Amino acid sequence: MSAGAALLLAAGGGPRTAAAGGLVLGLLPWLKSEGFPLAVLALAAALWSSRSVTGPDRRRWAPAAAACAAVGLGAWAIGRFVLPQGASFFLGDWWGRGVERLTILPAIAAFCLEELLAADWLGFWPLLALASIAALALRRRAAAALAAAVWLQLAIYAATALFTYLEPVGHLRAAFFRIAAALVAPGLLAIAHLLAPAERVR
Repeated sequence: MSAGAALLLAAGGGPRTAAAGGLVLGLLPWLKSEGFPLAVLALAAALWSSRSVTGPDRRRWAPAAAACAAVGLGAWAIGRFVLPQGASFFLGDWWGRGVERLTILPAIAAFCLEELLAADWLGFWPLLALASIAALALRRRAAAALAAAVWLQLAIYAATALFTYLEPVGHLRAAFFRIAAALVAPGLLAIAHLLAPAERVR
C-alpha cells in the first residue's frame, strides 16, 4: 500500500505515475482478501488529499482508478472462478450473528486496544493516534487521509469478528496482530507527510 500511495501522492507526478500507483494498489487483493478495502481506502485517501480533482489532476485519477480496478478485479475473478472455494467468514447467517454479537462489541474493542498497546509495537500506535490528531488540527490533508485509511482498515478487520462463524475474540487473536503489522508502513508514511514541509505535501 505504501508504495502505491507514495506514487499517487508524489508531487508533480503525472498520469503514468498515478497509473503505476493504482496498479500497485490493485495488487493488494492478490495477497489477501483484506486487500480489497485497503486498496479502495488508499485510492480514496490519495484522491481526497489532492489539491484539486478538476483540471490537470483529473487526468491522474482516471488512470489510477482504472489500473487499480483492472488488477484488483483480476484477483477477484481468479478467486471466484478458478481457485477452489474455501469457507467464508460470512458462512451461514452472518447478519444474525452480527446482531447477536453487538453485546460483545466492548470486549472486541478492548482486545484490539490491548493488542495495539502491546510493547511489541514500541509505541507506534499511540504515536500514530497523536499524529492523526495533529494532522487534522494542522489541516495536513495527505497525512490525515493516510492515517484515516489505516484506522478504517483496522476497524473493518475488527468488525469481521462480529460476523465470522469463528469464535470472535479467538478469530482476532489469531490474525489481528498480523493485519495491523501490514499497516505500519502506511502509518509511517502518514507521519512522514505530517512532518514534511507544508508546501511539499499534497
